[in-house]
Amino acid sequence: ADTTHANCYPLEVNFQDQSTGNITEWYWDFGDNNTSAIQHPYHNYIANGNFNVFLRVKTSYGCSDSVSMGEFIKINAPTADIILDKDSACIHDIINFKAENPSGVTDVYWDFGDGSGSRDYVTSHAYDRVGLHYLYLTLRDSTTNCNVKVMDSIYIFDNKAEFILNEDTACQPFNAVFQNNSTGADKFTWDFGDGNTNSNDFNPTHLYSQAGSYTISLKIESNIGCKDTARQNLLVNPKPQVRSTSDQEICIGDSVILEASGGMRYSWFPFNSLTDSSSATQKAIPDTTTLYQVIAFNEFNCSDTGYIKVKVQQAPIAIPKGSLDTTIIIGEKVELNVYAGLGFYYQWTPSLGLSCDDCYNPIARPLQSTSYIVRIADSLGCFEIFDTIYIEVEEKYSVDVPNTFTPNGDGTNDVIYANGWGLKELLYFKIYNRFGEKVFESKDFDDGWDGIYKNKPQPIETYVYVVEALTYSGKVISKRGTINLLR
Repeated sequence: ADTTHANCYPLEVNFQDQSTGNITEWYWDFGDNNTSAIQHPYHNYIANGNFNVFLRVKTSYGCSDSVSMGEFIKINAPTADIILDKDSACIHDIINFKAENPSGVTDVYWDFGDGSGSRDYVTSHAYDRVGLHYLYLTLRDSTTNCNVKVMDSIYIFDNKAEFILNEDTACQPFNAVFQNNSTGADKFTWDFGDGNTNSNDFNPTHLYSQAGSYTISLKIESNIGCKDTARQNLLVNPKPQVRSTSDQEICIGDSVILEASGGMRYSWFPFNSLTDSSSATQKAIPDTTTLYQVIAFNEFNCSDTGYIKVKVQQAPIAIPKGSLDTTIIIGEKVELNVYAGLGFYYQWTPSLGLSCDDCYNPIARPLQSTSYIVRIADSLGCFEIFDTIYIEVEEKYSVDVPNTFTPNGDGTNDVIYANGWGLKELLYFKIYNRFGEKVFESKDFDDGWDGIYKNKPQPIETYVYVVEALTYSGKVISKRGTINLLR
């Protein structure tokens, strides 16, 4: 070698092969985990130490020989160990650096890899950029004018707390919606500034029911302990307390004064029946029942809403005179429907034969010709009308039974009844088969025979019936005949 000793590195060494024979292969081991296969190699040593050099040669016939030179290359440059209190850290964290076990060192210089450095053996530094940083410790021996660099690395993690609030000035009650834009965090702690916290949600919502000024903070932390905090101010302005006129009732064509208070300006809806849609006092002339909405605004442009319902009593629906007059047979029923619209009440006289005397559609069953008078009015006194309905009652009496029925379950003509006109009471309705056996009996007009006797359908044949009924005049009438049962 052209040189074997040095007090500094890097050390450039040129090796000369002095082997003899017909050599075709060379293998060099420089003792620092580096090798070469050329005959006269060059090698650069970049560390302290005593290095063994080994050479093995071969001929074209496969003959080989080797030689090893123990501690052939000796380098005794300044040394020191780099000691870091952590190999990764959070951005802006203080990291401690130490040049430990210095040997042959007269002074040091730290290059932290971000443009800053230090000449102290023990120093500290904080990184303001994330990512992998390479740092260099330069060791200097002033007697030999040697400068060597020792390298290490450190990784800086970032976490940044950041959030967006849907509004920073709002009116009560305010439902705040938070958009969390933080990075590098694993845990979140929210302080909404009103005594409530939420440490679980990534994007929380929070209701501010009271007016006030609030400072909202978001604290974040990563699994390696990196922390950051973001803050934002929120102003919740008070809303006005609108007060308005109570609900009103008027007759159609009348007007009513509506008033509101509690705000600095107002907006009314619907405005087509109002004199001025933006003043506190309104004159309303609605032609139908209307729900008015008034919105009051204060100096912060916050609002509150009130409602006033104005009920408008419409004119009653006209009933053509005499249109409800009718003729019935004694015992029949008829509905007297005089519905006049919403908001009206009714009074009937006389009440005899009516199902109700205060409804608009009583069922009438007079036993003699009667003139009914109905009074129709509203609670406001807007309208009052009278109408007369004449019901002529004819005294006709008859009792009858159909001569055929088909109890086959098709829903048509499955049951046979006794019926007639002017009948007050069914005294009896009896049916017999051809053997004189009674198969059915009833004392109710609504109870008929379905062709079943002793839980069995009866056969197709002719049956005999007898029926007797009491009329409204007190007369008993009867009839007998035959019935054909078909299927």
